[in-house]
Amino acid sequence: MRKQVEEYIREARQSIWNLRSSILERCDLATALRQTGERAADNAVAFDFSVSGDSRRCASVVEEQVLRIGQEAVTNAIRHAQAHRIRMELCYGDANVTLRVSDDGRGFDPAGAGDNGTDHWGVMSMKERAETVGGIFRISSADGQGTLIETVVPLSSHG
Repeated sequence: MRKQVEEYIREARQSIWNLRSSILERCDLATALRQTGERAADNAVAFDFSVSGDSRRCASVVEEQVLRIGQEAVTNAIRHAQAHRIRMELCYGDANVTLRVSDDGRGFDPAGAGDNGTDHWGVMSMKERAETVGGIFRISSADGQGTLIETVVPLSSHG
């Protein structure tokens, strides 16, 4: 029974993973990230957003994964970190796009992510999403020190 439930969970997770966000069909990545962050924060926490570099479209799979990473990072900061302020930065470089999401919340030990049942599955999901498009995922956090999530994805990535 347990194996069957685990398989159902894997299937559900894969289905969710494959969903395309309709917001990216209506606007660019920067706008999608800003709107998603503002909606999630919903005036419960302060949300700051900035874009640097020459904004441009990326492969749709890259935009989708970066958007999902941003959504997960903001959601985690609100749900788990007890943050008062969340900052999201999207930086376009010559060869890659970088997303940074930081919060002033309670922080945690990233080395223990995923150890407590389903706790911090979002961290693993963000890492997997970055890797799917040839990116690098970094997390920096400590108890009482907030969290910084950074994802760097090559612009030429096609997944």
